[in-house]
Amino acid sequence: MTDRATMLLDAEQEELRQAVREFVERDVAPRVVEYNREGALPDDLVEKAISMGLVGGVIPEEYGGSGMDYLAWTMCVEEVARYCTALAAVIGYPSSLVGQGLLRWGTEEQKHRFLVPVARGQQRAATAITEPDAGSDAASLRTLAVAHGDHYVLSGQKTWISNANVCDWMLVFATLDPTQGRKGITAFVVERDSAGIITRPIAHKLSSRISDTGEVFLDGVVVPAENRLGAEGEGWQILLASVGAGRLHVAARSVGIAQGSLEMALAYARERHAFGRQIASLQLVQAMLADMAVATETARLLVRRAAVEWDRSAGGDDYWTSLAKLHAARAAMQVAHDAVQIHGAYGMSDELHVERQFREAKMQEIVDGTNQIQQLIIARRMKEMA
Repeated sequence: MTDRATMLLDAEQEELRQAVREFVERDVAPRVVEYNREGALPDDLVEKAISMGLVGGVIPEEYGGSGMDYLAWTMCVEEVARYCTALAAVIGYPSSLVGQGLLRWGTEEQKHRFLVPVARGQQRAATAITEPDAGSDAASLRTLAVAHGDHYVLSGQKTWISNANVCDWMLVFATLDPTQGRKGITAFVVERDSAGIITRPIAHKLSSRISDTGEVFLDGVVVPAENRLGAEGEGWQILLASVGAGRLHVAARSVGIAQGSLEMALAYARERHAFGRQIASLQLVQAMLADMAVATETARLLVRRAAVEWDRSAGGDDYWTSLAKLHAARAAMQVAHDAVQIHGAYGMSDELHVERQFREAKMQEIVDGTNQIQQLIIARRMKEMA
């Protein structure tokens, strides 16, 4: 079935896909159960991904990246997510939530100081948007930024922040005036070792267990004015661009989860015998496999359509991005669920990959905008296009 993944790819992109697949099947798949039990993503796998240019993603070469187009980048994320969403996140963040704002709004000095080392895999970064009372409603965030001459003072709390405890810097979204809503939101690059920053890990998660997630407390953190990204009040546009690329990243991860789950379920159905024959020959199992294939293939096509829109223009088209994110996340959940069902009791054991895929799939329906938020965006755009 793997040849179907070549859809829309040119020869160079297909060569890259094959290289990534070989890396995943040779180095990741045999170890993924073990290192998930140990609770840490091996450094050597990250280093290999860096050496292959996967972490550099769509960031231009002049800023330390690999200069991929979005179609190739999403394909790389998909291939890695077939077995490991944590590693897929590592290669996805620099081009999406973490790097997109700097790439499009950063000064040359900011790009070389902050973006280059992240794109090269020399530093890690985080994007701090979500707050205890501001998740899907990001425009109501309450982290406050007060201007004082040549610097700003930030105070507030963020939560569910990826890389919060391990980052070198974080892109923090704060408001200059809570009464102004989205018009007051401004973005700042805040260095992790700044006085007044405390982070606390969030543990015992359903999914993303080997990826760092944490709370961030900002208590009078002084940020130089040169670390402001864009103009005052321009943070909402930066936030939308960052989250938009994040949604494309999550959509690609979701396709990978679905594809990996489908492959595992098919392999097991061919091996497992019941009622005197392969369960793959039972019509009820065949119907499940067929539905899983439909969900996976349509999700892949939507993600690639959305990626093409990003290649056509910076920021892509939120209609196609939200369509891809919504459908791919649903597909990942459906296919992972059915993969566990086909495996029966064995599907509930962490001896097999499908148990973890099921847990990881749920996260894709929540992060970077829930399914319900994607529905609202799609419906709004449909109204505009009518």
